[in-house]
Amino acid sequence: LPPSGAGTWKLCALWVAMNQAYPQADTPETLEGNAAHWVFAEMLAGRPVSEGMQAPNGVFITDEMIEGAELVVDTVRARIPAGTVLHVEEPVAIPRIHAQCWGTPDIWAFSASPLVLEVIDYKFGHRFVDEYENDQGVAYIAGIVDALAAKFGEGPGLFDQRLKVNFTVIQ
Repeated sequence: LPPSGAGTWKLCALWVAMNQAYPQADTPETLEGNAAHWVFAEMLAGRPVSEGMQAPNGVFITDEMIEGAELVVDTVRARIPAGTVLHVEEPVAIPRIHAQCWGTPDIWAFSASPLVLEVIDYKFGHRFVDEYENDQGVAYIAGIVDALAAKFGEGPGLFDQRLKVNFTVIQ
């Protein structure tokens, strides 16, 4: 149950069975989006990326991908204090929703003082995605919050009450 499909599977109990019976191959759009995500991850890590390079999935990097990645990097620098540990493209289990629910948030960071969780989702080449009542974001946040609560030895619901969460969609 990937968070990226949460808007659909929360409404359709047969979504999982349908996707198992009729798996979808990558499209040029998904491959391009994966390459764009690779570009921002490289740039956040301080590694140079230039137009015409090839991403690991074989897609050639465009100026538009670099421009989008620069927007991600600028947003991260503006929203997340220097020295804060960034979690970039790290899988997160989300058992609060379902034992088979897990996903890979694009970027998240946590500050213990004050308690603030920043979650950033990057959409490249997508139609408009609203951050308000965003099912994918809610799923990511649930998994991250539960992992943080366990890390700090707090029960479900206690940690959440003191935590400020910011969810940003960059597109």
